[in-house]
Amino acid sequence: MSENSHALSPMVIGNTVLKNRIVVTAHTYGLMDGTPSGEEAMVCYVAERVRGGVGMLIMGETLVNPAGALGDAKWGAATSNDSIARFYERLVRATIDSGAVIIEQLYHPGGQVWHEEEVVALAPSAIPQPRSSVVPDVLTVADISQLRHAFRAAARRVSECGLSGVELKCDQGKLHHQFLSKAYNRRSDLYGGSMGNRMRFVIETLEEMRREIGDKILGVRLPVWSSNTDPASAEDLRGADWNYCAETLARSGLIDYISLSAESNSTAWGYWRGHPDESVSQDIYRKNARNLRKNVNIPILLAGGVFSIAEADKLVSDGFCDLVGMTRAHIADPHVVQKTLSKDARAVRPCLNCNQGCIGNTWYGRPVRCTFNAKTGRESLFSAPKTPRSSISPERVLVVGGGPCGLEFAAEVAERGMSVTIAEASDRLGGEMRSAALLPYRDRFSRGVEYLVRRVESSEWIDVLYETTATVELLDELRPDFVFIAVGARPVVPENLTEDSRFMHYASALCVSDWDGLRLVVVDSERRVDALGITELLLSRRANVECIVTPFDCAGLGMDPVTLTSRMARLIAAGVEVRTWSGVVLNESGAIGIHNQVTNRVEDIPGVDRIVIVANSIPDRQLIEGLQDHSARAGISCVVAGDAVAPRGLESAIREGHDWAQRLCSE
Repeated sequence: MSENSHALSPMVIGNTVLKNRIVVTAHTYGLMDGTPSGEEAMVCYVAERVRGGVGMLIMGETLVNPAGALGDAKWGAATSNDSIARFYERLVRATIDSGAVIIEQLYHPGGQVWHEEEVVALAPSAIPQPRSSVVPDVLTVADISQLRHAFRAAARRVSECGLSGVELKCDQGKLHHQFLSKAYNRRSDLYGGSMGNRMRFVIETLEEMRREIGDKILGVRLPVWSSNTDPASAEDLRGADWNYCAETLARSGLIDYISLSAESNSTAWGYWRGHPDESVSQDIYRKNARNLRKNVNIPILLAGGVFSIAEADKLVSDGFCDLVGMTRAHIADPHVVQKTLSKDARAVRPCLNCNQGCIGNTWYGRPVRCTFNAKTGRESLFSAPKTPRSSISPERVLVVGGGPCGLEFAAEVAERGMSVTIAEASDRLGGEMRSAALLPYRDRFSRGVEYLVRRVESSEWIDVLYETTATVELLDELRPDFVFIAVGARPVVPENLTEDSRFMHYASALCVSDWDGLRLVVVDSERRVDALGITELLLSRRANVECIVTPFDCAGLGMDPVTLTSRMARLIAAGVEVRTWSGVVLNESGAIGIHNQVTNRVEDIPGVDRIVIVANSIPDRQLIEGLQDHSARAGISCVVAGDAVAPRGLESAIREGHDWAQRLCSE
């Protein structure tokens, strides 16, 4: 990166100087669970990212909850009450030497709550959001006044504890966004009707917070207007209203910057756009951000789909924005800025843009993780520095299998000076990640493979034996001190279907480059494999997919909400039918049918050429147990990990490879 990088240059927001323009924006953590360990996890998570070199980190979303009506925060960072002061003070102490600016994002969900939360939703009008369908009660003027004062108290806590400012969340369909929106604000009082009236609550809240924080940073986050939206949001915040709102806030003198995110979480379509995968073009959002920037005199922060400092630099230099949000990039690697400044950008662990470990986990109420970085969300467990090579006696390690689990383990132990040999049965490294990279809109998985392979191939401590099956003879030849078995699992078709050649495992189907119009049925019966993505790939290779059959109550069960929406949108457009609660059966006459488990009826599906089974693979127990037995007899320590234990997916594979390396090096 050039010394003249725009994105890495300092800038001033209000009265505060940022050392660069890279920002980690507010996102869902799921770490603060009311326990000391949860607080420790959150402190370490934030501290790791500010130490990595960002100019500003925006915490939150943190719940402002008058009188505790909504219970504790379930999806954000924390709940703003008097007890949060200790957390803020700990955070300031932990990050004081980082040179980064930390501010807090505050929000109220309004009508965007879920039935499972068992609370009364309060909103501008009694209009449910399409995603959750909870009908809210209408806020009174007295309620609105109470909320304003609650936001002021929350801002005071932030300021008194030494953080640098506050951001008000007015996007993603939360309360302040609902007031701005024609779709959710049908009031006839001073808080409804004209755009000026709909902005009143936002402005009053900002005024209250400004009184408390003085000249510290005060920002606002708005959705980026887009003409390409879904009918349910057509009256949300668009066109002239959006421009008037953003420009009025910029001229008000109340705020120091405007942060822009795409769309709203109120619909599945909006959530997909707001957390974009590779299928979503950012052009329309970036164009609107640049147009706004031309008409205002305060900095614009733009987030969404930026994964490298080079991309951020271009956005700033081309005038799209002044600050760049790179949140998912920093979930994957907290040290993006630091590594880029040290001219080591190739060492950055890439974000796969898969939305599985980050959004997928937090969507289902689990703590934030990263599919490709085992430390993310678990920084408090790995705070000690890596053991220097000089202080550890070399150890000979054999890694059986060059998939993601084996590669992660090998690279980690090699960095401690252990001598590693990888025995890979095929002619290349990467394992199942290479198959995942074949699927539509999964190009960044290839970058993940490149990163893992690069770490291994650049290490002087690692040798790779290609097209080598691990045998007892190999163990005798290499005489390792430790064997790490990460051979993955082998694909299988259910035994009751193997006699019919029309049934095939998805691993075999991925090897067919042109289906030439053959009629296929896809069976989605493995929650950790992207059956919908496999279906898309088959369609792109000229297969005629009749339907997807799944025993679950929906196709893609367990997928993150972004990938699920993205894939289903295209499959619905392609006319692919989904049969839930069902399985494929083969009767005695050889006819193929779909058995519905609810009605207990079978419907024949004549003329189908292939049934692609997306099912779990099975570990090669004969190979694994043979290596284990021989290792035990030879006095060699041996561990089995990843899918060789049981198929569980990429996140588990990376985590187990990393964790076993930490364990081995600490012994």
